Amino acid sequence: MNAGLLSTLFLCAGLCASAQSWEALNTVNEPVPRNESSLTEVDGLFYLIGGRGMPPVCVFDPAENSWRTASTPPIEIHHLQPVVFEGKVYILCAMTGGFPHETGLEKVLIYDPQSDEWSWGHDIPAERQRGAAGVVLVDDQIYVVGGIVRGHMGGFVNWFDRYDPKTGEWTELPDAPNQRDHFQAAYLDGKIYAAGGRCTSHETKQLFNRTVAAVDVYDLASGQWSVLPEPLPTPRAGNATIAVGQDVVVLGGESQRERAHEEVEAWQTDQQCWHAYPSMNAGRHGTGAVLHNNYIYTCAGTGNRGGGPNLKTTERLSLETAEFSSLFNGADLTGWSVQCREGDRAKNYWSVVDGCIQLDSADDAEHGYVWLMTDQEYADFHLKLEFQVYKEYSGNSGVQIRSRYDETDNGGWLNGPQLDIHPPNPVRAGLIYDETRGNQRWIYPSLEPGNHRIPVEQTNPKVRLVYGEGEWNQMEIIAEGTRIRCFVNGELASDFDGAGVLDDAVHEARQVGRSGHIALQLHANDRLKAKFRSIVLREL
Repeated sequence: MNAGLLSTLFLCAGLCASAQSWEALNTVNEPVPRNESSLTEVDGLFYLIGGRGMPPVCVFDPAENSWRTASTPPIEIHHLQPVVFEGKVYILCAMTGGFPHETGLEKVLIYDPQSDEWSWGHDIPAERQRGAAGVVLVDDQIYVVGGIVRGHMGGFVNWFDRYDPKTGEWTELPDAPNQRDHFQAAYLDGKIYAAGGRCTSHETKQLFNRTVAAVDVYDLASGQWSVLPEPLPTPRAGNATIAVGQDVVVLGGESQRERAHEEVEAWQTDQQCWHAYPSMNAGRHGTGAVLHNNYIYTCAGTGNRGGGPNLKTTERLSLETAEFSSLFNGADLTGWSVQCREGDRAKNYWSVVDGCIQLDSADDAEHGYVWLMTDQEYADFHLKLEFQVYKEYSGNSGVQIRSRYDETDNGGWLNGPQLDIHPPNPVRAGLIYDETRGNQRWIYPSLEPGNHRIPVEQTNPKVRLVYGEGEWNQMEIIAEGTRIRCFVNGELASDFDGAGVLDDAVHEARQVGRSGHIALQLHANDRLKAKFRSIVLREL
Protein backbone atom coordinates (compact mmCIF):
# COMPACT_ATOMS: atom_id res chain seq x y z
CA MET A 1 0.00 0.00 0.00
CA ASN A 2 1.34 3.36 -0.95
CA ALA A 3 1.86 5.00 2.34
CA GLY A 4 1.30 2.14 4.49
CA LEU A 5 -1.57 1.65 6.69
CA LEU A 6 -1.70 -0.04 9.95
CA SER A 7 -3.58 -3.13 10.67
CA THR A 8 -6.69 -3.50 12.46
CA LEU A 9 -8.51 -3.79 15.40
CA PHE A 10 -9.05 -5.70 18.55
CA LEU A 11 -11.30 -5.35 21.48
CA CYS A 12 -11.05 -8.59 23.32
CA ALA A 13 -9.56 -12.03 22.92
CA GLY A 14 -12.69 -13.92 23.92
CA LEU A 15 -15.56 -14.72 21.62
CA CYS A 16 -18.11 -11.98 21.23
CA ALA A 17 -21.31 -13.32 22.73
CA SER A 18 -23.47 -12.14 19.89
CA ALA A 19 -23.14 -13.92 16.59
CA GLN A 20 -25.96 -12.62 14.46
CA SER A 21 -27.09 -9.32 13.05
CA TRP A 22 -29.96 -7.43 14.64
CA GLU A 23 -33.35 -8.56 13.36
CA ALA A 24 -35.98 -5.92 12.59
CA LEU A 25 -39.30 -7.32 13.80
CA ASN A 26 -42.46 -7.00 11.74
CA THR A 27 -44.72 -6.71 14.77
CA VAL A 28 -48.48 -6.77 15.08
CA ASN A 29 -49.18 -3.11 15.87
CA GLU A 30 -46.47 -0.67 16.89
CA PRO A 31 -45.61 1.21 20.07
CA VAL A 32 -46.59 4.84 20.40
CA PRO A 33 -43.47 6.81 19.32
CA ARG A 34 -41.78 8.73 22.12
CA ASN A 35 -38.45 10.02 23.36
CA GLU A 36 -36.69 9.74 26.71
CA SER A 37 -38.54 6.60 27.78
CA SER A 38 -37.38 3.19 28.96
CA LEU A 39 -38.13 -0.50 28.62
CA THR A 40 -38.48 -3.20 31.27
CA GLU A 41 -39.81 -6.75 31.57
CA VAL A 42 -42.41 -8.16 33.95
CA ASP A 43 -43.48 -11.82 33.73
CA GLY A 44 -42.42 -12.23 30.11
CA LEU A 45 -44.00 -9.01 28.82
CA PHE A 46 -42.09 -5.85 27.95
CA TYR A 47 -43.32 -2.46 29.15
CA LEU A 48 -42.34 0.70 27.29
CA ILE A 49 -42.86 3.42 29.88
CA GLY A 50 -42.59 7.19 29.95
CA GLY A 51 -41.51 9.75 27.41
CA ARG A 52 -42.17 13.43 26.83
CA GLY A 53 -45.79 14.39 26.27
CA MET A 54 -47.36 11.66 28.46
CA PRO A 55 -47.55 8.76 26.01
CA PRO A 56 -49.36 5.66 27.32
CA VAL A 57 -47.60 2.53 28.46
CA CYS A 58 -47.14 0.16 25.54
CA VAL A 59 -46.88 -3.58 26.16
CA PHE A 60 -45.02 -6.02 23.92
CA ASP A 61 -45.68 -9.76 23.99
CA PRO A 62 -42.60 -11.46 22.48
CA ALA A 63 -44.44 -14.77 22.16
CA GLU A 64 -47.13 -13.13 20.01
CA ASN A 65 -44.81 -10.52 18.47
CA SER A 66 -47.46 -7.90 19.18
CA TRP A 67 -47.88 -4.51 20.82
CA ARG A 68 -50.89 -3.16 22.71
CA THR A 69 -51.58 0.09 24.52
CA ALA A 70 -52.17 0.33 28.28
CA SER A 71 -52.81 3.21 30.69
CA THR A 72 -51.24 6.66 30.78
CA PRO A 73 -49.11 7.79 33.75
CA PRO A 74 -50.66 10.33 36.13
CA ILE A 75 -47.97 12.88 35.24
CA GLU A 76 -45.39 13.32 32.53
CA ILE A 77 -42.33 11.15 33.27
CA HIS A 78 -39.18 10.83 31.20
CA HIS A 79 -35.42 10.28 31.52
CA LEU A 80 -36.00 7.21 33.66
CA GLN A 81 -34.62 3.76 34.39
CA PRO A 82 -37.43 1.67 35.91
CA VAL A 83 -36.86 -1.40 38.08
CA VAL A 84 -39.21 -4.24 38.98
CA PHE A 85 -39.91 -5.10 42.63
CA GLU A 86 -42.47 -7.73 43.65
CA GLY A 87 -44.09 -7.63 40.22
CA LYS A 88 -44.51 -3.86 40.10
CA VAL A 89 -42.55 -1.23 38.21
CA TYR A 90 -40.85 1.38 40.42
CA ILE A 91 -39.85 4.74 38.97
CA LEU A 92 -37.67 7.13 40.93
CA CYS A 93 -35.16 9.85 40.12
CA ALA A 94 -36.82 10.44 36.76
CA MET A 95 -37.67 13.83 35.26
CA THR A 96 -41.00 15.56 34.81
CA GLY A 97 -41.84 18.81 33.02
CA GLY A 98 -40.62 20.55 29.88
CA PHE A 99 -37.18 21.32 28.50
CA PRO A 100 -34.92 22.74 29.84
CA HIS A 101 -36.35 23.33 33.32
CA GLU A 102 -37.42 19.79 34.21
CA THR A 103 -37.49 18.66 37.82
CA GLY A 104 -36.96 15.35 39.54
CA LEU A 105 -39.89 13.35 40.90
CA GLU A 106 -40.80 14.16 44.49
CA LYS A 107 -42.26 10.72 45.16
CA VAL A 108 -41.69 7.18 43.96
CA LEU A 109 -44.14 6.33 41.18
CA ILE A 110 -45.39 2.73 40.94
CA TYR A 111 -47.05 0.96 38.03
CA ASP A 112 -48.91 -2.33 38.53
CA PRO A 113 -48.94 -4.32 35.25
CA GLN A 114 -51.59 -6.72 36.56
CA SER A 115 -54.19 -4.03 37.20
CA ASP A 116 -52.77 -1.48 34.75
CA GLU A 117 -52.96 1.10 37.54
CA TRP A 118 -50.62 3.73 38.92
CA SER A 119 -49.96 4.73 42.52
CA TRP A 120 -47.63 6.97 44.48
CA GLY A 121 -45.09 5.53 46.88
CA HIS A 122 -42.70 7.00 49.42
CA ASP A 123 -41.35 10.52 49.38
CA ILE A 124 -37.90 11.06 47.87
CA PRO A 125 -35.84 13.29 50.18
CA ALA A 126 -35.86 16.81 48.75
CA GLU A 127 -32.09 17.08 48.92
CA ARG A 128 -31.65 13.88 46.82
CA GLN A 129 -34.26 14.51 44.14
CA ARG A 130 -32.95 14.48 40.57
CA GLY A 131 -33.62 12.96 37.14
CA ALA A 132 -31.78 11.03 34.41
CA ALA A 133 -30.12 8.80 37.02
CA GLY A 134 -29.01 5.18 36.83
CA VAL A 135 -31.24 2.85 38.87
CA VAL A 136 -30.82 -0.87 39.67
CA LEU A 137 -32.46 -3.39 41.99
CA VAL A 138 -30.25 -5.67 44.10
CA ASP A 139 -31.59 -7.98 46.83
CA ASP A 140 -34.83 -6.01 47.31
CA GLN A 141 -32.94 -2.73 47.58
CA ILE A 142 -32.99 -0.03 44.91
CA TYR A 143 -29.72 1.80 44.20
CA VAL A 144 -29.58 5.19 42.48
CA VAL A 145 -26.38 6.71 41.06
CA GLY A 146 -25.71 10.02 39.35
CA GLY A 147 -28.38 12.17 37.74
CA ILE A 148 -29.03 15.87 37.34
CA VAL A 149 -30.81 18.24 39.73
CA ARG A 150 -31.99 21.15 37.56
CA GLY A 151 -33.28 19.43 34.47
CA HIS A 152 -31.17 20.19 31.43
CA MET A 153 -29.98 23.48 32.89
CA GLY A 154 -27.28 21.82 35.00
CA GLY A 155 -26.56 20.35 38.38
CA PHE A 156 -25.18 16.95 37.38
CA VAL A 157 -24.14 14.93 40.41
CA ASN A 158 -22.22 11.84 41.46
CA TRP A 159 -24.58 10.98 44.32
CA PHE A 160 -25.20 7.38 45.27
CA ASP A 161 -28.18 6.26 47.34
CA ARG A 162 -30.00 3.15 48.53
CA TYR A 163 -33.78 3.07 48.82
CA ASP A 164 -35.74 0.36 50.63
CA PRO A 165 -39.07 -0.01 48.79
CA LYS A 166 -40.63 -1.81 51.77
CA THR A 167 -39.87 0.76 54.46
CA GLY A 168 -39.17 3.92 52.46
CA GLU A 169 -35.79 4.32 54.15
CA TRP A 170 -33.36 6.36 52.07
CA THR A 171 -29.62 5.97 52.73
CA GLU A 172 -26.88 8.16 51.32
CA LEU A 173 -23.86 6.12 50.22
CA PRO A 174 -20.35 7.18 49.10
CA ASP A 175 -20.32 9.36 45.99
CA ALA A 176 -19.29 7.77 42.70
CA PRO A 177 -15.94 8.83 41.21
CA ASN A 178 -17.59 10.67 38.30
CA GLN A 179 -20.56 12.97 37.89
CA ARG A 180 -22.91 11.91 35.10
CA ASP A 181 -26.51 12.06 33.88
CA HIS A 182 -28.45 10.66 30.91
CA PHE A 183 -27.30 7.06 31.26
CA GLN A 184 -28.34 3.70 32.65
CA ALA A 185 -26.69 1.48 35.23
CA ALA A 186 -26.43 -2.31 35.43
CA TYR A 187 -25.83 -4.90 38.13
CA LEU A 188 -23.63 -7.96 37.62
CA ASP A 189 -21.97 -10.35 40.08
CA GLY A 190 -22.02 -8.14 43.15
CA LYS A 191 -21.12 -4.93 41.37
CA ILE A 192 -23.04 -1.91 40.06
CA TYR A 193 -21.78 -0.38 36.81
CA ALA A 194 -22.43 3.25 35.81
CA ALA A 195 -21.64 3.43 32.08
CA GLY A 196 -22.09 6.19 29.54
CA GLY A 197 -23.78 9.50 30.20
CA ARG A 198 -22.63 13.08 30.17
CA CYS A 199 -22.49 16.25 32.25
CA THR A 200 -25.39 18.29 30.85
CA SER A 201 -25.40 22.09 31.13
CA HIS A 202 -27.82 24.01 28.93
CA GLU A 203 -27.00 27.21 30.78
CA THR A 204 -23.40 26.99 29.48
CA LYS A 205 -24.52 25.66 26.06
CA GLN A 206 -22.98 22.25 26.76
CA LEU A 207 -25.77 19.79 26.12
CA PHE A 208 -24.07 17.00 24.19
CA ASN A 209 -20.31 17.50 24.22
CA ARG A 210 -19.38 16.53 27.79
CA THR A 211 -19.77 12.77 27.52
CA VAL A 212 -18.27 10.61 30.26
CA ALA A 213 -16.08 7.77 28.97
CA ALA A 214 -15.02 6.46 32.39
CA VAL A 215 -17.10 3.60 33.81
CA ASP A 216 -17.62 3.63 37.59
CA VAL A 217 -17.97 0.34 39.47
CA TYR A 218 -19.34 -0.10 43.00
CA ASP A 219 -18.46 -3.29 44.86
CA LEU A 220 -21.35 -4.06 47.22
CA ALA A 221 -19.22 -6.38 49.35
CA SER A 222 -16.44 -3.88 50.06
CA GLY A 223 -18.52 -0.72 49.79
CA GLN A 224 -15.86 0.81 47.55
CA TRP A 225 -15.95 2.52 44.18
CA SER A 226 -13.43 1.98 41.40
CA VAL A 227 -13.10 2.94 37.73
CA LEU A 228 -12.63 0.42 34.93
CA PRO A 229 -9.06 0.38 33.57
CA GLU A 230 -10.36 1.08 30.05
CA PRO A 231 -12.97 3.72 29.13
CA LEU A 232 -16.09 3.11 27.07
CA PRO A 233 -14.76 2.89 23.47
CA THR A 234 -17.55 5.05 22.04
CA PRO A 235 -18.54 7.69 24.63
CA ARG A 236 -22.25 8.60 24.47
CA ALA A 237 -25.20 9.51 26.66
CA GLY A 238 -28.83 8.45 26.54
CA ASN A 239 -27.66 4.85 26.27
CA ALA A 240 -29.32 1.67 27.47
CA THR A 241 -27.25 -0.65 29.67
CA ILE A 242 -27.95 -4.27 30.64
CA ALA A 243 -26.07 -7.30 31.95
CA VAL A 244 -25.74 -10.23 29.55
CA GLY A 245 -23.89 -13.26 30.89
CA GLN A 246 -20.50 -11.93 31.97
CA ASP A 247 -20.90 -8.78 29.88
CA VAL A 248 -22.06 -5.28 30.77
CA VAL A 249 -23.60 -4.19 27.47
CA VAL A 250 -23.98 -0.53 26.44
CA LEU A 251 -26.43 0.08 23.59
CA GLY A 252 -27.01 3.16 21.45
CA GLY A 253 -27.00 6.70 22.77
CA GLU A 254 -26.36 10.24 21.56
CA SER A 255 -23.37 12.56 21.37
CA GLN A 256 -22.36 15.60 19.33
CA ARG A 257 -22.87 13.85 16.01
CA GLU A 258 -26.23 14.30 14.28
CA ARG A 259 -27.54 10.73 14.21
CA ALA A 260 -28.02 8.59 17.27
CA HIS A 261 -25.51 5.85 17.97
CA GLU A 262 -26.10 2.32 16.76
CA GLU A 263 -22.98 0.94 18.47
CA VAL A 264 -23.30 -1.89 20.97
CA GLU A 265 -20.20 -2.39 23.12
CA ALA A 266 -19.65 -4.63 26.13
CA TRP A 267 -17.24 -4.84 29.04
CA GLN A 268 -16.31 -8.50 29.41
CA THR A 269 -15.96 -8.84 33.18
CA ASP A 270 -14.17 -12.19 33.15
CA GLN A 271 -11.49 -11.04 30.69
CA GLN A 272 -11.45 -7.37 31.71
CA CYS A 273 -11.68 -5.87 28.25
CA TRP A 274 -14.14 -4.31 25.82
CA HIS A 275 -15.54 -6.08 22.81
CA ALA A 276 -18.08 -5.23 20.16
CA TYR A 277 -21.50 -6.67 19.51
CA PRO A 278 -23.16 -6.17 16.11
CA SER A 279 -24.51 -2.66 15.69
CA MET A 280 -28.26 -2.08 15.87
CA ASN A 281 -30.14 -1.57 12.62
CA ALA A 282 -31.21 1.88 13.81
CA GLY A 283 -29.26 4.25 15.98
CA ARG A 284 -31.44 5.23 18.93
CA HIS A 285 -31.22 6.94 22.31
CA GLY A 286 -33.63 7.50 25.17
CA THR A 287 -34.96 3.96 25.43
CA GLY A 288 -34.05 0.70 27.14
CA ALA A 289 -33.21 -2.92 26.45
CA VAL A 290 -34.45 -6.27 27.73
CA LEU A 291 -32.74 -9.67 27.83
CA HIS A 292 -35.31 -12.39 27.13
CA ASN A 293 -34.94 -16.02 26.00
CA ASN A 294 -31.39 -15.47 24.75
CA TYR A 295 -32.29 -12.35 22.77
CA ILE A 296 -31.61 -8.69 23.46
CA TYR A 297 -34.66 -6.58 22.56
CA THR A 298 -34.89 -2.84 22.11
CA CYS A 299 -37.43 -0.48 20.56
CA ALA A 300 -38.62 3.11 20.18
CA GLY A 301 -36.25 5.88 21.23
CA THR A 302 -35.05 8.74 19.07
CA GLY A 303 -33.09 8.45 15.83
CA ASN A 304 -31.09 11.69 15.99
CA ARG A 305 -29.39 13.73 18.66
CA GLY A 306 -31.98 15.61 20.70
CA GLY A 307 -35.73 15.17 20.34
CA GLY A 308 -36.51 13.57 16.98
CA PRO A 309 -37.39 11.66 14.96
CA ASN A 310 -39.15 9.38 17.42
CA LEU A 311 -38.95 5.75 16.36
CA LYS A 312 -41.58 3.01 16.55
CA THR A 313 -39.45 0.09 15.40
CA THR A 314 -38.59 -3.02 17.41
CA GLU A 315 -35.46 -5.10 16.89
CA ARG A 316 -33.68 -7.97 18.59
CA LEU A 317 -30.28 -9.66 18.61
CA SER A 318 -29.85 -13.40 19.00
CA LEU A 319 -27.17 -14.42 21.49
CA GLU A 320 -26.71 -17.88 20.06
CA THR A 321 -22.96 -18.24 19.85
CA ALA A 322 -21.48 -19.09 16.48
CA GLU A 323 -17.91 -20.29 16.58
CA PHE A 324 -15.26 -18.43 14.67
CA SER A 325 -13.70 -20.37 11.80
CA SER A 326 -9.94 -20.45 11.46
CA LEU A 327 -8.52 -19.03 8.23
CA PHE A 328 -5.05 -20.45 8.94
CA ASN A 329 -4.47 -24.08 9.91
CA GLY A 330 -1.10 -23.49 11.59
CA ALA A 331 0.71 -26.00 9.36
CA ASP A 332 0.75 -24.66 5.81
CA LEU A 333 -0.80 -22.02 3.56
CA THR A 334 -3.78 -24.08 2.47
CA GLY A 335 -6.62 -21.65 1.70
CA TRP A 336 -4.20 -18.84 0.84
CA SER A 337 -2.28 -17.84 -2.27
CA VAL A 338 0.52 -15.38 -3.00
CA GLN A 339 -0.46 -12.56 -5.36
CA CYS A 340 2.28 -10.43 -6.90
CA ARG A 341 4.15 -9.61 -10.06
CA GLU A 342 5.61 -12.65 -11.74
CA GLY A 343 9.19 -11.68 -10.91
CA ASP A 344 8.52 -11.80 -7.15
CA ARG A 345 6.60 -15.06 -7.06
CA ALA A 346 9.59 -17.33 -6.35
CA LYS A 347 11.05 -15.22 -3.54
CA ASN A 348 9.15 -16.98 -0.73
CA TYR A 349 8.53 -13.94 1.43
CA TRP A 350 5.55 -15.73 2.98
CA SER A 351 6.01 -19.03 4.82
CA VAL A 352 4.83 -20.98 7.86
CA VAL A 353 7.23 -21.11 10.83
CA ASP A 354 6.38 -22.55 14.27
CA GLY A 355 2.64 -22.41 13.64
CA CYS A 356 2.69 -18.79 12.44
CA ILE A 357 2.54 -17.11 9.06
CA GLN A 358 5.91 -15.43 8.69
CA LEU A 359 6.60 -12.45 6.45
CA ASP A 360 10.33 -12.00 5.87
CA SER A 361 11.85 -9.56 3.39
CA ALA A 362 14.54 -8.44 5.84
CA ASP A 363 17.39 -9.13 3.40
CA ASP A 364 15.74 -8.01 0.18
CA ALA A 365 14.18 -4.67 -0.70
CA GLU A 366 14.12 -5.36 -4.44
CA HIS A 367 10.48 -6.33 -4.84
CA GLY A 368 7.04 -5.00 -5.63
CA TYR A 369 3.91 -5.42 -3.54
CA VAL A 370 3.40 -9.00 -2.42
CA TRP A 371 0.13 -10.15 -0.87
CA LEU A 372 -0.92 -13.35 0.86
CA MET A 373 -4.62 -13.58 0.00
CA THR A 374 -7.44 -15.89 1.08
CA ASP A 375 -8.97 -18.10 -1.58
CA GLN A 376 -12.44 -17.42 -0.20
CA GLU A 377 -14.33 -14.13 -0.39
CA TYR A 378 -16.19 -12.46 2.48
CA ALA A 379 -18.73 -9.63 2.76
CA ASP A 380 -19.89 -8.84 6.33
CA PHE A 381 -17.65 -10.41 8.94
CA HIS A 382 -15.93 -10.22 12.31
CA LEU A 383 -12.20 -10.94 11.95
CA LYS A 384 -9.64 -11.45 14.69
CA LEU A 385 -5.91 -12.02 14.42
CA GLU A 386 -2.64 -11.50 16.23
CA PHE A 387 0.53 -10.03 14.75
CA GLN A 388 4.13 -9.58 15.82
CA VAL A 389 6.41 -6.79 14.59
CA TYR A 390 9.94 -5.59 15.29
CA LYS A 391 11.32 -2.11 15.89
CA GLU A 392 14.45 -2.75 13.84
CA TYR A 393 12.41 -3.10 10.64
CA SER A 394 10.80 0.04 9.26
CA GLY A 395 8.77 -1.58 6.49
CA ASN A 396 5.02 -1.45 6.13
CA SER A 397 2.31 -4.09 6.16
CA GLY A 398 -1.43 -4.22 6.62
CA VAL A 399 -4.61 -6.25 6.45
CA GLN A 400 -6.55 -5.74 3.25
CA ILE A 401 -10.26 -6.63 3.23
CA ARG A 402 -13.06 -6.92 0.67
CA SER A 403 -10.41 -6.81 -2.02
CA ARG A 404 -9.89 -8.32 -5.47
CA TYR A 405 -6.72 -8.99 -7.48
CA ASP A 406 -6.46 -7.60 -11.01
CA GLU A 407 -3.76 -9.42 -13.00
CA THR A 408 -4.10 -6.94 -15.89
CA ASP A 409 -3.16 -3.90 -13.81
CA ASN A 410 0.55 -3.20 -14.35
CA GLY A 411 1.54 -6.78 -13.64
CA GLY A 412 -0.99 -7.23 -10.86
CA TRP A 413 -2.73 -5.10 -8.22
CA LEU A 414 -5.00 -5.82 -5.24
CA ASN A 415 -7.82 -3.29 -5.13
CA GLY A 416 -9.71 -2.65 -1.88
CA PRO A 417 -9.42 -1.00 1.56
CA GLN A 418 -6.51 -1.78 3.86
CA LEU A 419 -6.01 -1.41 7.59
CA ASP A 420 -2.48 -0.26 8.25
CA ILE A 421 0.33 -1.91 10.20
CA HIS A 422 3.31 0.41 10.33
CA PRO A 423 5.78 -0.51 13.12
CA PRO A 424 7.66 2.84 13.09
CA ASN A 425 4.46 4.77 13.82
CA PRO A 426 2.07 2.73 16.02
CA VAL A 427 -0.63 5.42 16.17
CA ARG A 428 -1.35 4.63 12.51
CA ALA A 429 -2.41 1.10 13.40
CA GLY A 430 -5.95 0.45 12.23
CA LEU A 431 -6.29 3.58 10.11
CA ILE A 432 -7.71 2.86 6.65
CA TYR A 433 -6.02 3.42 3.31
CA ASP A 434 -7.93 2.66 0.13
CA GLU A 435 -5.78 0.71 -2.34
CA THR A 436 -8.46 0.88 -5.04
CA ARG A 437 -7.17 2.32 -8.30
CA GLY A 438 -8.91 5.64 -8.93
CA ASN A 439 -9.29 6.34 -5.21
CA GLN A 440 -5.89 5.62 -3.65
CA ARG A 441 -5.87 7.73 -0.50
CA TRP A 442 -6.44 7.65 3.23
CA ILE A 443 -10.16 7.30 3.83
CA TYR A 444 -9.97 7.17 7.63
CA PRO A 445 -9.02 9.85 8.34
CA SER A 446 -10.14 11.31 5.03
CA LEU A 447 -7.24 12.95 3.17
CA GLU A 448 -6.66 14.08 -0.39
CA PRO A 449 -4.74 11.72 -2.72
CA GLY A 450 -1.00 12.06 -2.16
CA ASN A 451 -1.37 13.52 1.33
CA HIS A 452 0.13 11.15 3.90
CA ARG A 453 0.39 13.61 6.79
CA ILE A 454 -2.01 12.10 9.31
CA PRO A 455 -3.47 14.79 11.63
CA VAL A 456 -2.60 13.75 15.16
CA GLU A 457 -5.95 14.96 16.46
CA GLN A 458 -7.71 12.46 14.17
CA THR A 459 -5.95 9.45 15.70
CA ASN A 460 -6.33 7.67 19.01
CA PRO A 461 -3.20 8.37 21.10
CA LYS A 462 -3.92 5.28 23.20
CA VAL A 463 -3.25 2.96 20.26
CA ARG A 464 0.03 1.22 21.04
CA LEU A 465 2.03 -1.69 19.65
CA VAL A 466 4.32 -4.13 21.42
CA TYR A 467 7.48 -5.29 19.70
CA GLY A 468 9.79 -8.30 19.52
CA GLU A 469 9.71 -12.05 19.91
CA GLY A 470 6.89 -13.30 22.10
CA GLU A 471 5.08 -9.95 22.03
CA TRP A 472 1.76 -10.30 20.21
CA ASN A 473 -0.61 -7.53 19.24
CA GLN A 474 -4.32 -8.35 19.21
CA MET A 475 -6.45 -7.04 16.38
CA GLU A 476 -10.12 -7.03 15.48
CA ILE A 477 -12.01 -5.90 12.36
CA ILE A 478 -15.79 -5.69 12.15
CA ALA A 479 -17.15 -5.01 8.66
CA GLU A 480 -20.91 -4.54 8.30
CA GLY A 481 -22.38 -2.96 5.19
CA THR A 482 -20.33 0.14 4.45
CA ARG A 483 -19.13 0.46 8.04
CA ILE A 484 -15.68 -0.71 9.15
CA ARG A 485 -14.56 -0.67 12.78
CA CYS A 486 -11.02 -1.48 13.85
CA PHE A 487 -9.53 -2.09 17.28
CA VAL A 488 -5.84 -2.47 18.13
CA ASN A 489 -4.97 -3.98 21.49
CA GLY A 490 -8.36 -3.03 22.86
CA GLU A 491 -8.36 0.57 21.61
CA LEU A 492 -10.70 1.89 18.93
CA ALA A 493 -8.46 2.88 16.02
CA SER A 494 -11.08 3.70 13.40
CA ASP A 495 -14.83 3.75 12.92
CA PHE A 496 -15.50 4.48 9.26
CA ASP A 497 -18.89 4.98 7.66
CA GLY A 498 -17.99 4.25 4.05
CA ALA A 499 -21.34 5.14 2.49
CA GLY A 500 -20.59 7.09 -0.68
CA VAL A 501 -17.04 5.74 -0.80
CA LEU A 502 -17.00 1.95 -0.58
CA ASP A 503 -20.17 1.73 -2.65
CA ASP A 504 -19.34 4.38 -5.27
CA ALA A 505 -18.85 3.80 -9.00
CA VAL A 506 -15.08 3.27 -8.68
CA HIS A 507 -15.49 0.45 -6.18
CA GLU A 508 -18.52 -1.03 -7.90
CA ALA A 509 -16.61 -1.24 -11.18
CA ARG A 510 -13.84 -3.23 -9.51
CA GLN A 511 -16.27 -5.22 -7.33
CA VAL A 512 -14.51 -4.28 -4.09
CA GLY A 513 -15.33 -2.40 -0.90
CA ARG A 514 -18.45 -4.41 -0.02
CA SER A 515 -17.13 -7.95 -0.54
CA GLY A 516 -13.95 -9.69 -1.62
CA HIS A 517 -10.82 -11.39 -0.34
CA ILE A 518 -8.81 -10.81 2.83
CA ALA A 519 -5.05 -10.38 2.43
CA LEU A 520 -1.88 -9.67 4.37
CA GLN A 521 0.39 -7.18 2.63
CA LEU A 522 4.09 -6.59 2.09
CA HIS A 523 4.69 -3.05 0.86
CA ALA A 524 6.90 -2.62 -2.20
CA ASN A 525 10.64 -2.10 -1.62
CA ASP A 526 10.35 -2.58 2.15
CA ARG A 527 12.56 -4.65 4.42
CA LEU A 528 10.21 -6.17 6.94
CA LYS A 529 9.79 -9.08 9.30
CA ALA A 530 6.44 -9.89 10.87
CA LYS A 531 4.37 -12.83 12.03
CA PHE A 532 0.64 -13.53 12.05
CA ARG A 533 -1.37 -16.15 13.90
CA SER A 534 -4.79 -16.95 15.40
CA ILE A 535 -6.57 -15.66 12.30
CA VAL A 536 -10.25 -16.41 12.84
CA LEU A 537 -13.41 -15.11 11.22
CA ARG A 538 -17.15 -15.26 11.72
CA GLU A 539 -19.50 -14.17 8.96
CA LEU A 540 -22.25 -11.78 10.02
